Amino acid sequence: MNSNDLDERVAVVAGGSKGAGLATARLLREAGARVVSIARTAPETADVAFVPADLSTLEGLTTSSEAVAELVGVPDILVHVVGGSRSPAGGGTRRSTTSGARRSCHSTFCPRSGSTA
Repeated sequence: MNSNDLDERVAVVAGGSKGAGLATARLLREAGARVVSIARTAPETADVAFVPADLSTLEGLTTSSEAVAELVGVPDILVHVVGGSRSPAGGGTRRSTTSGARRSCHSTFCPRSGSTA
């Protein structure tokens, strides 16, 4: 990628604080994008803007989206590189504790067991 391929683009990397996510965030930045990383732990270096959040919770999704909007506006690019899920590959099904309804969702964006969301 050339250093100006993504000029003026806004990229958000979920899970961008280490490993493949951090490498992705750096490549996007080197290509000219304004990059925001969202993760539970801060990256070891301050290469890109960082929003601390646990994206496995509804609160984390809400606060991170508000923080990103405040920092950079609406993203043009969203990269999801979140690992460490406790659910089976491909997501899982959760039962809401308030209504008993079943719903399928991607494991990273499901509220954890016991959540009322």
